[in-house]
Amino acid sequence: MKTKRQSIEKLEELVESELNIELSVYGVGKGYKALNEFLRGKRDYDSSVRNQAYRYWTFLNLLRIVPESQEFDGVSKILFCPESGLQSGAGPRFFVEPTLPTYSKKKLWKESSCFTYLQGPKEDDTIHDTPHLMVTRNNVDWLPWPPKRGIEIPNLSELQTLCAKGEYDQIAEKLGVNKIPSNLSDCYKIVRDLADTAEMDSKWEKFQDNAEYIINCKNGSLNKSDYTKILWYGIAYKRPLILVTSEQVSDRQFIDDLDKLPVDVSVVEEFTIDMDPSTCLNKLENIL
Repeated sequence: MKTKRQSIEKLEELVESELNIELSVYGVGKGYKALNEFLRGKRDYDSSVRNQAYRYWTFLNLLRIVPESQEFDGVSKILFCPESGLQSGAGPRFFVEPTLPTYSKKKLWKESSCFTYLQGPKEDDTIHDTPHLMVTRNNVDWLPWPPKRGIEIPNLSELQTLCAKGEYDQIAEKLGVNKIPSNLSDCYKIVRDLADTAEMDSKWEKFQDNAEYIINCKNGSLNKSDYTKILWYGIAYKRPLILVTSEQVSDRQFIDDLDKLPVDVSVVEEFTIDMDPSTCLNKLENIL
């Protein structure tokens, strides 16, 4: 019986051969470092690896079925890495852990109280969501908003004041972008284009038709935190959802909650790393 590492290595070889590309895992986060060490035989399949390995397994299987073969023309390398800028390195139409635009739970809560497992807003209700994967349409490989992972949401007035003071490095830090404005005009343009929450809402409205699927993966049984996260994705972003899990989804109340969402939700159950690649394809083809 193949080990988890051998199963992933076999699938990597299959994907690289079919698509004529090179695969690489890249990222400075703890999970990506652990996954890299595991794939190189320097770490066991422990708790720090299992979830990231499962997401990588799901990503590899989706690469075989979602993009058309011609979409890989000119692509020589695909990185399994978190989205850290406006453009993805994860191949045609894929984003890994994309930071989606902010939304206010308080604004949506009144129309969402019919859900059993939806947790209500806390005092600070402005949320940045980072699903495990997002697939886009039409070969779109860019996001028209900055990554704001773990960064407090600034207000527009504060940013404009910093521009006026010439504190351009703080502007870049607060917006989570690498480019530091070079002058006042450049600073105001970056703030105008990327900062305001209302603008972020508008950018998502314009972009959302390009988001074909928002995908979350769980290696293990789902819990209440998983339930509420999936529900908020559907309510806030209003795009089709795919939930991939290694276990069965048996909670009747959660299934009823999914049926109440205003978007299509597909659930791929008992999807495991040691599963034959052809079986994986069959499971995914049934929902895509």
